[in-house]
Amino acid sequence: MAFSEEKMIIFGAAGAEGQPQTHVQLLINMIDKDMNSQDAVDFPRLIYGRYIYDNKINLEGRFSEKNVNGQLPRGYEIKIVDEFENSIGFANIILKDQSMIVGENPRMGSVALGY
Repeated sequence: MAFSEEKMIIFGAAGAEGQPQTHVQLLINMIDKDMNSQDAVDFPRLIYGRYIYDNKINLEGRFSEKNVNGQLPRGYEIKIVDEFENSIGFANIILKDQSMIVGENPRMGSVALGY
């Protein structure tokens, strides 16, 4: 959970040791990049060292060539995974400001519902 006087963000992620990495990426997307909850969840992700892939930087295939070749630290093995790959981890977000906005994850069969 993260909050200020204007907003409250409640989010969660599944994905073993990828969870804290997903949490940080979601917060960066929403706070620094001012994305809404759905855009933050949809945005391409990377995970380092997920148990499935050992010690590699795993990038979703939607990252640009510039990101892959120029922005990542040297010396790490890079693995490009499918777009919206579920092994990158799942996340859902509820953003409450003037209204309530929910972001559901396209990487799994989640649905955003409210009443």
